Amino acid sequence: MEVDGIVLPAVSEAIYRLSKDESYNGKIDLILPDVTEIFDQEFHSARALNSITLPKVTNLADQAFYGTLYLRTITFGSVITEVNELGAIFNQVGYNVGGCDLILNCGQMNESNVPAPDLTNNIWKFKFENEFKSITLTHTGECDECKANQ
Repeated sequence: MEVDGIVLPAVSEAIYRLSKDESYNGKIDLILPDVTEIFDQEFHSARALNSITLPKVTNLADQAFYGTLYLRTITFGSVITEVNELGAIFNQVGYNVGGCDLILNCGQMNESNVPAPDLTNNIWKFKFENEFKSITLTHTGECDECKANQ
């Protein structure tokens, strides 16, 4: 399926189709255990998403989650090492549900290729500021705090 010139992967296509029916808004909890990259606009306007868990994703592309108005939680299990942002990746995420919680691998704080999130103000800025309801870290032993406590 092609949306606005972008060919969507099968899972994204299914979410996109469900998102056309308002009765599915915020109803889908999606886990993609083996995906390593989220492509341009892959979940753009995916209103059916309630939560998404991405244990192995390391690359985020432009507008990947733009307009996911009902998305309450995004969980990244791996450290994001590459971001390609021309427009805001997370613009309007969780807009209709009071915001979105972002859960990151603690190693994100030490990643040199991608700016660290601002945990105090719940902002993760690449080219644009992406504001979240909360940003929390899953301690996996990769951050300085974890290493100090070993």
